[in-house]
Amino acid sequence: RMKRKPEIEIQKRSRTISNVITSTIGIMIGIVVLFTILAEVGINIGPALASLGILGLAISFGAQSLIKDLINGIFILMENQYGVGDVAKTSCL
Repeated sequence: RMKRKPEIEIQKRSRTISNVITSTIGIMIGIVVLFTILAEVGINIGPALASLGILGLAISFGAQSLIKDLINGIFILMENQYGVGDVAKTSCL
């Protein structure tokens, strides 16, 4: 039996959001595991964490618009604002 279009769109959106969440959680777990292994081996991770914090702060200031666009993209996915085949009308600059 054929599925209705809204059901297919909901499945696609759910799959996309699931992939984003799965990738993010996987990266976070990988970082925690890496630092745990380094700490168990005897490497002092304090300076590395401080350096990464400063680096993250510098990158966040430099990439504010990129991060803003990423967050807006996540909201667009979750709120179903646009679908495949939609036409957006913009004004000329």
